[in-house]
This record gives sequence, C-alpha cells and structure tokens, in this order.
Amino acid sequence: MALKPHGGFIAPEPVHRSKGFELARSGSRYFLEVATFCDLARYSGIDNNLNNEVSRWVSENRHILSDDEAEEFMLRIDAFINAIQEAGEALRKIENGESPEERPGQRGQSGRADEGEVDPSELNGSANLMFLDFAHRITNSLNINRLELAARAYLITAVSSFEILFGSIVRSVYRRNPTALDKSEHSFTLEELTQFGSIDDAREALVARKVDALLMESVDSWNKWLSRTVNLEFPSVIIDWPLVREVFARRNILVHADGQVTARYIRDLQSVSGDTSSLRIGDVLGLPQEYAYESLERLVALGLLMTYAVWMRLYKTERDEGALWLEFNQDELISRKLWLAANLISLSVKLPDVQRSIALRVQLNGWLARKRLHGHHDIENEVRAWDISGLSSIYGIKKSMLLDEEKSDNQLIESISRGEISKFEVATHPLYEEFRKRHSG
Repeated sequence: MALKPHGGFIAPEPVHRSKGFELARSGSRYFLEVATFCDLARYSGIDNNLNNEVSRWVSENRHILSDDEAEEFMLRIDAFINAIQEAGEALRKIENGESPEERPGQRGQSGRADEGEVDPSELNGSANLMFLDFAHRITNSLNINRLELAARAYLITAVSSFEILFGSIVRSVYRRNPTALDKSEHSFTLEELTQFGSIDDAREALVARKVDALLMESVDSWNKWLSRTVNLEFPSVIIDWPLVREVFARRNILVHADGQVTARYIRDLQSVSGDTSSLRIGDVLGLPQEYAYESLERLVALGLLMTYAVWMRLYKTERDEGALWLEFNQDELISRKLWLAANLISLSVKLPDVQRSIALRVQLNGWLARKRLHGHHDIENEVRAWDISGLSSIYGIKKSMLLDEEKSDNQLIESISRGEISKFEVATHPLYEEFRKRHSG
C-alpha cells in the first residue's frame, strides 16, 4: 500500500485519489490532534509529587542565595519540618486522649545536634524572603491537582477539536448535496446579494452561516441534523454513545459550572438512559486519570467513525477507499497503544462489500486491542473458532500470534525471509510482542 504525504498527514494512495479525500483529511487532522492529547495526558509527566516540586523550586532559585544565606535557608527548613512533625505528634496525642505537653528541649530544634534552637529573628535578608516564597509555592502546589487541571484542559480542547471536525463534515455534506440548502428559510438583504459574484458565492456564504449556527447548538442538535441530512445518528455510529454523550455533558459543566453537576447535566445523561441516581445538583465531579484517558480515546474513535460513516453516505462507490482509510488510522491507534479507541472501531464499524483483507485487518486489530484491554482469555474462544481455511498462511501466523502460541514461529521467520511480512512490522507491531520476547538475544 503506497502512502502519500499531503496536507499535514500521510494518506493511503487510493484515499488520496478519492472523492472523499477532503473528508479523510479533516478526519485525519482531528485524529492527530486528539491522539496527541491522549499522549500528553499519559506521558507528559505532570504530577503532584512534592519531591519534584521542591526539586524544581531549588533548581530555579538556588543561584539567588549566597552560601551563607543557603545555610540559613536550610536551618529555616529544618526548623519548619520539626515544627510540622511536632504539630502532627500533638494532634495524634489529642486524638488518643493523651496530653499534648511539649517535650523538654525539643522546641525549635533544627534536627542538627550542633545547631541548637533557631531564632527566626536571626534569619534575615534573602534567606528569610526565599523561605517565605518557598513555603508559599509548596502550599499552593498542594492545593492544585495538576493531573486534573491538565485533564480538564485536554478534554475541553479535544471537544473543541471535534466541533471543528463536525463543521468540516457539515460543509462537505452541503457541498455534496447542495439541494439540502434549497429549502433554507434564511434570506439575504439586497445589499448582501450585491456583494456576491454568483449563486455559488451566495451558497458558500449560506453554508458558512449554517455551520456557525449549528455549532452553537448542542450535540443532540447535531445528531438530529445528521439524521435529517445523511440518515445517520451518533448511537449507530459508535457503540459507546451513552458514555461519549457524557463526555460532551462533562465538558459543558467544566466550562460553565466549574465541574459542578447541573440540572442540564442530569437531563443529558438521562436522555441516553444514564444512571443519575447518585448525582445531586452542585456535586463537584472530579476528573480521574482513567476517566480522562478513556474519554479522550472515545472522542478519537467517534471522530474516525463519524468521518467514515458520512463518507460512505456521500460517496457510496468508495467503500474500499473509506475502509482502507479507517483501517490505516486504526493501525495508528494500535501503534500508539490506544487500545480502547482501536477496540471501539472494530466493535462499531460496519464494513459491507469491502475487500476482505481490509475487513480482516480491522477484525485482527480489534482482537489485539481487546486482548490488551481485558486479557488473553477475553478473545481466546473467538480466535480459536476463527475459520482461516481458504485464507493465506499469513492469517494462520497472525492467529497464533494473537494466542501467544509458538507453533507458528518458524513459519513467521520463513515469511520474513520471503518478504511476505516485513521485518519492520515484526519488530514494531504489538501483535508480535511475545514473539520478540521469545527470540530476543
């Protein structure tokens, strides 16, 4: 399969030549953006580790202090630590019903046997000011959940990326079916009409206004528009629609209610039969890491599946090109270890009348993703029951790789030598991970 760079992403060659290429380009751009948010959320290293925060502060500010001031600063830190420890011990004694009386000779010790009590009045100049700055910085760091703050930013921005993709899809639908605009109730003033050079210019202006108006509405209105124009609905596009719908509702309360449950949030969940029995208006919903990762992956899958589904409605003769594009991006999900998104592609997509090899690759990717999500046992019965008679011997090898069996290792090595399976694929693709372990060294 030849790959051709174009417009910021690499497309399979048949896709580049297709009528649905503009759709593919918008979908791929969306995929790259939201998949990057997934990577950032997982690997950015944003954390709440106090040791890391202290290390950052010291590396940024140590040069401000002279050696003597640094020594004074350390004395202040030691005294502060000792005071916190004594406060903790006193609280524990009170909880246990004991007297919290002060132990002789302990007040103000720095922890250094030869320093004795530290008099705060002796700490002046830069050391004292820097200690106050340090205490302020560390106290603030304890009040901010960095992971949650980052997750909020990624989630809000990912939904915005989906809005951009949806706007591109709306434009593609209207350009493909301009008659959908014929019954528009919008009218232009005479002055506006004089600014258009042709009916096509007026139509483009109307499309732009339609897109702007639609994007101001809710995702439920988008769903109705899809149903009316291309006979599609989000629940038929992705199997996880109730959970995806919650992501859009969550984004709204993050932006408009600082993450607090609202009556609209509850109604949005109830509209897709979500369980709202434990929710109360005013409750603050956190953003656990796992929720953020899964939400971003669901958004990735929704964008790819929606692009493919609309493509198949607009250009019905391009089934292979559309399926190839979807499989190409699913394989990218696999390489990024976005297992949930890759699995949702296989569970949700319908691939009627496409090349069997494309459909098989989508199926294989789905099994691999499920295996990584839920374990070997989750796919074992299905894979063992998979009838590969009449298929290329390569599928027998892939079946064994899915089942982590060694019986096809020699066949795989022979296929590599014959050029049927590339060395690069075997060296990098997660399907062959156990094979690589068996033959490492």
